[in-house]
Amino acid sequence: MANETKLPPFPGGIIIRVNPKVLDSFFAHKTDIVKHKFRRKNTDLAVISGGLTSHLQPLDASLNKPFKAKVISFLMVLVLSK
Repeated sequence: MANETKLPPFPGGIIIRVNPKVLDSFFAHKTDIVKHKFRRKNTDLAVISGGLTSHLQPLDASLNKPFKAKVISFLMVLVLSK
């Protein structure tokens, strides 16, 4: 419960946080343009090795992979029915 107590001001002003972003080793993620854009947004970029995506990005294995499989299956049925 909030008791409306205010915290003292942070010494030095605003807290600047660096946001980490973990990407797989897709070639486009490693270009200088992408790295520069992340740097401008104050975001640390970490590129993981191939084969580790499912361990380090659980949503990729639990949501994206089944979704992609369903989309491919749907498209195959659609294309073959024409």
